[in-house]
Amino acid sequence: MRRHLGLLAAGLYLVSVAVAAVIALVNDDLRVFRLGVVWEWAAGFRLDDALFGPKAMAAGLTVVAVLNTWMFWQILRLPARPDAGTDRRVIRVRRLLYWAAAISAVLWLPGELLPDALAEAFFLLVWGPLWVMFLLVLTGESSRFRAVGLVLASVCVVLSLESVIDELPGVHWPNTGWLISPADSAWLLMILIAQRRDGRWSRATVTFGLAGLAMPYGFQFFGGLLVPLFGPEALVIEWLSDELNVFYTVWLARSAHELAAPGAGPAAVGVAPAGPPRAFRLASAAVVLVPMIAMIEAEQTPRRTYSGREDRCYQWTSEYRWTSDYLPTCPDVVGARQPDLPRSEAEERAEADRYVAEENARCREAWPRVRARREGTSAYFLFEGGGYGIYDPERESGRESVDAALDDGFVGAGGGAVTVMTESENAPMCLTVKAFDSAPPLRLKGWKQVTEVGVVSTSGRLVVPMLEDGADEGSAVRLPNLAVKGPGRYRVRVYAGGEAQAYEQHLIVVFPGRSGKKVEYVR
Repeated sequence: MRRHLGLLAAGLYLVSVAVAAVIALVNDDLRVFRLGVVWEWAAGFRLDDALFGPKAMAAGLTVVAVLNTWMFWQILRLPARPDAGTDRRVIRVRRLLYWAAAISAVLWLPGELLPDALAEAFFLLVWGPLWVMFLLVLTGESSRFRAVGLVLASVCVVLSLESVIDELPGVHWPNTGWLISPADSAWLLMILIAQRRDGRWSRATVTFGLAGLAMPYGFQFFGGLLVPLFGPEALVIEWLSDELNVFYTVWLARSAHELAAPGAGPAAVGVAPAGPPRAFRLASAAVVLVPMIAMIEAEQTPRRTYSGREDRCYQWTSEYRWTSDYLPTCPDVVGARQPDLPRSEAEERAEADRYVAEENARCREAWPRVRARREGTSAYFLFEGGGYGIYDPERESGRESVDAALDDGFVGAGGGAVTVMTESENAPMCLTVKAFDSAPPLRLKGWKQVTEVGVVSTSGRLVVPMLEDGADEGSAVRLPNLAVKGPGRYRVRVYAGGEAQAYEQHLIVVFPGRSGKKVEYVR
């Protein structure tokens, strides 16, 4: 019966994904496919202008859909196993593990509708006891091992409690949430080591746990390496790190199921059960790798040019005086008529590129000691009046943030954008941006102004404009998308002043946060 339930759940999910895919193709709207796969609606993911390119985004969603189908089949196919013995701690831990698996698989969705403080409290209600009690049901571990694990568990509980308090209205708590992830990862690694030595858990369960632990870090690492090679399409790999929690969810369910197995401790270990069949491992690897290989496209769409007397280039260029308009299309014909034109345009572009590169080389990272999930430093070229913005490009922000910044004299937010006023104008400045998964430490020393505001991204993008051809302002190099968690609410912390140097220096720190209030730390 349980096996049939797993197949039914996986089948229903797969059918809903197929229906969403058909609707997305008919309406030319990738957002429908995203809604069917990850149950989230986000503006901006259309087939013709998706954030990572339509092919890359569609391939990434396909990977998520296949692995989610496998996840539902895995966690619901496990046969019922009664609680073993009379150890109440084992019974409680099994129930907590099942609750954690349910939250990871589906219950996060209604949690999005709850107030932030209540959602954080519900998470702590499940994971607080689980962090501590899981260590108590392990067998064969030394007291020193348990002590280290309990210290990590205590750190996770305390930091989670601080996150709950920080979400209460009118409460401002020190930003320590960024420590939860490394502490939880260290705790999980200790649990996996103990499971490997305990006789109740299979090798497959431990392998799934290791995959759930390592995959987010691996995807972020390789995604960052591939962006310079393949462009923005490679960012879909980082996006997958937030969606592919299937192995972690399966580990939770299997850990709960096998915890009730008879026999425990090193004496009962014997020969560990074999992992998944080789054919299954090869199929899983193909499911992940083949769509990613399909994402790789040409760096630039080929552009047709004309060069012979048989085409229209001679007719076109003879009818217009300004043949430079046809230089990209008819390079040979225009070059024959005006030999200096191609050379002068190339020299002019080279001179402009040289100037931008020299100004960009003057800028140094404003916060080098703290690594962010996404970061970048660039010279930013200011125009008349100065100022710059961080905005959601899919929203029409109007003048809300600009008017708010003018009234404030420094920072204003509104309409999916944050506007920052500068002391300089018609000159370059140095700008460093850093995006974190959670609030980083508050750094105030050495800055003249520090203000934090809230902004909403409906498309999953928060960008700083780049200096494009013909533009008067923008960054010298392309800075990353600062909305690391996709669509949602973010906090934007703006630092101005910095150390004394030739150019004005700013630091932008972005992290997820529900609050929309404005906080002035240094003014």
